Amino acid sequence: MESYQGEMNDMRKINISKELLIKKYHLEKLTLQQIADEMGVHADTVFDRMSDHGIPRRKSGLQNGQKLSDFHRKQISKAKKGSKNPAWKGGRIINAGYFYLHRPDHPFSDNGGYTLEHRLIAEKSLGRFLKPGEVVHHINQVTTDNRKENLLICTRGYHNSLHWRMRRRRLPDLIQEMPG
Repeated sequence: MESYQGEMNDMRKINISKELLIKKYHLEKLTLQQIADEMGVHADTVFDRMSDHGIPRRKSGLQNGQKLSDFHRKQISKAKKGSKNPAWKGGRIINAGYFYLHRPDHPFSDNGGYTLEHRLIAEKSLGRFLKPGEVVHHINQVTTDNRKENLLICTRGYHNSLHWRMRRRRLPDLIQEMPG
């Protein structure tokens, strides 16, 4: 039985000359798939015949410490950003207690293209971008509560004084709560 299968395999083996493979693969720079398509066979068959004839494969990708050009690095980076990334979850993330939305074209987005959600809501309400000195304060101090009525647009200085007064107001409460 084994000898019969061996004969069948030998009969089915497609012969491709070494010279033709060298010409197509190394001189014409065709891929294994292109050679297979021309010959009407599977790419694995071409690969097997190249191995049988001892024909070396071309080196693929970057070799010997070569680096990608800036252009190619940017292309790869663009291809995996936002909704094209397999880990994409809709563009809303939470970081350090704040919600961020993916808005890569926004003038104040971070390097990943994310912008603070409360800033976007405030800007929509104003009908313009916030100015560099303007900040958005969460009135109830819950940083994930981005309802329009909970947001106050103010200068950085006023925002700092608000927090200073809130801490000062809390200090007597904290002293009273301390065990005696």
